[in-house]
Order: sequence, then C-alpha cells, then structure tokens
Amino acid sequence: MTDFSAEQQEILKSRERTYLSYVKSLHEALEEYGLRVAAIVNVLHAKGLTTPQEIDAAEEEIRAAVMVEKAVNPTLRAAEDTLRSLLDGR
Repeated sequence: MTDFSAEQQEILKSRERTYLSYVKSLHEALEEYGLRVAAIVNVLHAKGLTTPQEIDAAEEEIRAAVMVEKAVNPTLRAAEDTLRSLLDGR
C-alpha cells in the first residue's frame, strides 16, 4: 500500500470495511435461511409429506429465487460488484 497516498489508503480501507460488512451480513442471512430451509425439509420428510422428487423441485425453486434476489437486491449487487472489483485488482 505504500504506492498510495494517505488519503487513497483511507479510501481503500473504507471500501474494505464496507465490503466486509456486506459479506458478513450476507453470510449471516444465508446461514439463517439455510437453517430454516433444512428444518422445514426435515419436518416435512419426517412426516412423510415429501418425496425426493419434491425436495429436488423445491431446491430448484430456491436456486431460482436466489438468482432473482441477486438481480433485484442492491446490497447483493453492491457486494458482488465490490468483490468483483477487488478480485480484478481495481
């Protein structure tokens, strides 16, 4: 970081903090949703209310919902953009 001015270093640190905050909140949300989904699937399966095919179909619906959420959620888009720019070295 020595090639950057003190002001540039502070901007980079600020962006890093913002990115880490996004990642943390996304991780927490994903973990919570994952636990909820697993609990629901376990209850339904234990009661004999689902077949393996229905569970597979539900997983596909969840994947589609995640893709839609990524498309419309500004926080997810910002986090992905930040991650992409960090990985690209911008």
